[in-house]
Amino acid sequence: MSTLSALLAQYTDLPGSAVDHLQRVVGEWQLLADLSFADVLLWVAAESGGGEPGGIVCVAQCRPTTASTVLPEDSVGTLVSEDEHPYVLRAFETGKIVVADVDPTDTVPLRRQAVPVRWDGNVIAVLSRDAARVSRRSTALETAYLECADALYRMICEGTFPTPESRSDTKSSPRAGDGFIRLDREGRVVYASPNALSAYHRMGLSSDLIGQDLVATTRALVTDPFESRDVSDYLSGAVEGRIGQRMEIEARGATVLLRALVLAPGGSLEGAAVVIRDVTEVKRRDRALLSKDATIREIHHRVKNNLQTVAALLR
Repeated sequence: MSTLSALLAQYTDLPGSAVDHLQRVVGEWQLLADLSFADVLLWVAAESGGGEPGGIVCVAQCRPTTASTVLPEDSVGTLVSEDEHPYVLRAFETGKIVVADVDPTDTVPLRRQAVPVRWDGNVIAVLSRDAARVSRRSTALETAYLECADALYRMICEGTFPTPESRSDTKSSPRAGDGFIRLDREGRVVYASPNALSAYHRMGLSSDLIGQDLVATTRALVTDPFESRDVSDYLSGAVEGRIGQRMEIEARGATVLLRALVLAPGGSLEGAAVVIRDVTEVKRRDRALLSKDATIREIHHRVKNNLQTVAALLR
């Protein structure tokens, strides 16, 4: 399968800074797909040999882990005409988020949306967001996820997310399903998923998180004064609009990974979202492996010394 960089080089003449931004978008979009319960595809305008528009091409695709895919076919590398995805074309032309009309031919009713990806003031690509329509009332978790996703998509359209500073190690960063917390403008918890609450209980919290000041609550759980201050600065910064990397904290024998996302669509701070992952068992296994590795090295050292002693005696 062709890589994103190879497809962009084949079909576009985007500058390096724009390609880097698309790489950052793809680095974040598993979180976007999970929060929106949607398949997410990245489209770019393909140029024909004469430099004229030659349709649109899918250069990357992501499926959610929080819902079933609605696009089982692999679309990466597929070049389609502008008539096949008119809402994507409208997003390119208008630079605004476009909601597609319901297609009566769909076997499963879908919600389709096209989100322009803006960089340096220009639309360089479009994200399509395809999810199954549900007739039932959304749960509190679904509502919290979707509201956060909508804010992040709006920021992508405005060119304010993701930033070079917000890039993290996507292979080990927490996912939405690991634990999700939504904070208001004052840093108080308005929603906490069951997994997030379990992670805090493991760190020693004995109450609910809803309505709590997350900065003060987390700081009280961390016994190390330096780490407590770092956690406080990190979470406070997210609420105030400062971007930071993920953070690992330890409390009461538990270890968790935190990542805070600033939510500021339209330039107006709407609080923050925190994804959290309990990595206590992972850390325990890592420490056990390190202990075994040290034991093996010690045995190897002793055997080597004994062999040298035997060799000296034989001589």
